[in-house]
Amino acid sequence: MNQLYIKFILLWAILLLGFHANAQHTPCTATILNFPAVVDCGAVTPVQSLDFGNASVSTVANPGNCPSNVWQGPHDDFWVGAYVPTGQSAIRFEMEWSGCGIFCVSNPGFTLYLANNNLCTDLTPLLCEGDNSILPSTNFDVTVTSLQPGDLVLVRAWEIDNQNSDFDVRAVVVPPNDFCQDALPLAGIGCNYLASDLFEPDTWAPNQTILDNNCSGGDWSSNENGVWYTFTIDATTPQPFSIDILNIVCDATGAGTLQMGIWTNNNTCNLGLETRIDCAVGLGNVTLGPLTLPLGDYYLYVDGNAGANCVWEFDSEIILPIQLSEFKGRLEGRDALLSWSTLSEHENNHFEVLHSTNGQEYNTIGIIDGAGTSNQHQSYAFIHENLAFGGHYYRLKQVGITGLTSYSNTIFLRQARTPVKNVYPNPMVGNQLFFDLGGEVVEEASLTLTDLSGRTIYQAALVGGTVLKAELPNLSKGVYLYSLNIGQEKPMNGKVIK
Repeated sequence: MNQLYIKFILLWAILLLGFHANAQHTPCTATILNFPAVVDCGAVTPVQSLDFGNASVSTVANPGNCPSNVWQGPHDDFWVGAYVPTGQSAIRFEMEWSGCGIFCVSNPGFTLYLANNNLCTDLTPLLCEGDNSILPSTNFDVTVTSLQPGDLVLVRAWEIDNQNSDFDVRAVVVPPNDFCQDALPLAGIGCNYLASDLFEPDTWAPNQTILDNNCSGGDWSSNENGVWYTFTIDATTPQPFSIDILNIVCDATGAGTLQMGIWTNNNTCNLGLETRIDCAVGLGNVTLGPLTLPLGDYYLYVDGNAGANCVWEFDSEIILPIQLSEFKGRLEGRDALLSWSTLSEHENNHFEVLHSTNGQEYNTIGIIDGAGTSNQHQSYAFIHENLAFGGHYYRLKQVGITGLTSYSNTIFLRQARTPVKNVYPNPMVGNQLFFDLGGEVVEEASLTLTDLSGRTIYQAALVGGTVLKAELPNLSKGVYLYSLNIGQEKPMNGKVIK
């Protein structure tokens, strides 16, 4: 009977330990917050609710960039994450500590990490924040920018004081033109749903600097959640012209009013340094103009008054009449398969496919004829063959019959290098070692061989090809570590036995 009782206790203990282990979150078991399948104008994930009473210590080291009063040694922590959707470059995490009961004040702390190459074991801390005051903040709203589609961003959250609070978090995709450097060409449907208010100071609002408060239609006193557009006035632009925002539909936030303004565009991304041309505020429909402007580039900034999240339609003589519904790409072996579609076209002459390896300098790699004038859905495709390894940026330049042009969003694809398929002979026989790259041809490579103490045994350049050969010195029996460097990619590491 005693033995049966002991077995029962042991079994129960094992079950408890297993339950506790499953409850622990680590970088590699982080809860992933999934966005809707289609992300057009802002999107949110479902709220993930976590109970720190079920958390445990993940043992990941101090991120190193935390204030001393936020990180005070290992804590029971949770890990959650989100992948950047296609066509997006920023994610916002909205977090709330929802309390730990009466007479309980929970002090939060958190770190955001970028998972390099989406590896949960290779993390770069981005920022660390928290609140260890007597009455701490309970809401945190943090935006991470300059990301690439497919990047994995992780949030590590903990309680500084371990009071078993509750924690709610969701990920938010802001509109792709939430930031000036990502401004979109003025066209079609616009929206500012879930745009941030973190980057445009109120000193940029027209009424902050204009004493006579002369925005047509109303008062623009602050910036809440604006989005950016660009347009160009050239010799072919019809003037005078107006810009209309029509059929404005807003959610319950704010006052349901939009405010828009035109500034010069000298590529500063700072409305405080640009010259304001005109502005307008309104509900339902808003008109700016008629205007006659000097030739040049301009910003159009549209903001939701009092935080209004809205969708609308642009109408103007200067808008190239084409509705691009999507532009996307994917890798197929060494090729990039690009596709796009339009909802309607008017006097559309052709598309130019633009390519860049640095996101700044683009070259035309293909020209596809447009449909002219069409009210039907049109689909297009282009294949960029035999990509070099590394990052690739693509944009579309649309050219109308009259010569007016517009640009699509930018998409990013990364052609990863094929890892080593085989290293042989292993264990080594003789002094030759071969690296099989699985048919991939490389022009240059270098090999470093070290022993387990870290001492370099061999280091040399290797002749390129699909199979790389190293002529090694006489080696003693033992285990050796190799690091194979090919081009600009990360070294490929492994071990061989003699």
